[in-house]
Amino acid sequence: MLGANHLLVGFACGVLGDAAGVLPLNAETLPPLLLGSLLPDIDHPKSLLGRRFFLVSGVMDMAVGHRGATHSIFALAATIIGGFYLLSPDMALALSVGFTSHLLADAMTKGGVPILWPNPVKMHILPTPFKTGSLVEYLVTGLLLGLSFICNPTAIKLLE
Repeated sequence: MLGANHLLVGFACGVLGDAAGVLPLNAETLPPLLLGSLLPDIDHPKSLLGRRFFLVSGVMDMAVGHRGATHSIFALAATIIGGFYLLSPDMALALSVGFTSHLLADAMTKGGVPILWPNPVKMHILPTPFKTGSLVEYLVTGLLLGLSFICNPTAIKLLE
């Protein structure tokens, strides 16, 4: 999935989490939510985050490649543990929700995610995964964003 769509899917998941009473979405939790939605792609030098942290991204790309270790359950666990160690509970939860949204979004694509890395088997959550950057990706993103605003219409104020 493309970076902009990861941001939108992460935001939508945060809005849905807020509607469910699980994640308070506000000015404090929005930045870690969005960071988490981009964080797994730190292993790709051309990603939104990778371009800003090109040294880290370049080293990670050479060491594990794109959609390697950072797209696994182990990276998610490290993010959750690190988040709760370094951040407030609400911010750590937001970071974790964003990270999880990224993994689930990529699991909808043909590339899948190596959830049990270093095991190379890729996880897919759709019977017919879509190609990254395709019209289907934009439709899925739009539908999820629309659903989130139907469930939580007041969340649109966060975009102001």
